[in-house]
Amino acid sequence: MSLEIQRFYATRLAATDVPVIAVGLLGGGIPVLVALAFATTGQLTAALSIGAIAGAMATSAIAAVTGAPRDTGGFTPWDAAGVFALIGFGAGMIASPDSVMRYFGLS
Repeated sequence: MSLEIQRFYATRLAATDVPVIAVGLLGGGIPVLVALAFATTGQLTAALSIGAIAGAMATSAIAAVTGAPRDTGGFTPWDAAGVFALIGFGAGMIASPDSVMRYFGLS
C-alpha cells in the first residue's frame, strides 16, 4: 500500500472509537447467536431476524449510552446498529409467518 493510502486509513480509524465499536458489535452479536442457538432448521430466518433486530437494539443502546458521535468520517457503533437492523429486516421479509410462530412455540 502506498503511504497516502496508509495515512488515509490511519486517520479514518483514529476518528472512530475502536473499543466502543468492538463492544457494540459484541453486544449486538450475542443476541444473534442466542437466537440462532434455539432455532431448528425451519426457523433459521425467523431466528436471524429476531436476533439481528435485538442486536440492533443493543448496539444502538450502547452507542447512545456512550455518546458515540453519529457523523464521523469512519465506522461508528451507529453504523453497526444499522447493519444489524438491515440484516434483521431483510431476514424478516424472507421468513414465513408460520416459522415465526413456531419459533415462539405458538403453533
